[in-house]
Amino acid sequence: MRVIIAYFTIFIVSLSFLVITDVVTGMQLSEALDVLKESFDVFAPGEYWIIGLLVLFPILLVIAMKFKKNPN
Repeated sequence: MRVIIAYFTIFIVSLSFLVITDVVTGMQLSEALDVLKESFDVFAPGEYWIIGLLVLFPILLVIAMKFKKNPN
């Protein structure tokens, strides 16, 4: 469970760092969020599947380790 929490904490801190960097350079918050959103708009549908799998991979590893410990 700690791995999942650490994983999402790092993800949120990274996105926050990107937005804060844009705000500090003089952008408005709405513009900084638009830049963040536009960076994900350029992906093709197949790339969204890959990103989804990469996001779920640590969670699936933790679940697999839980089941491996308790075979019941």
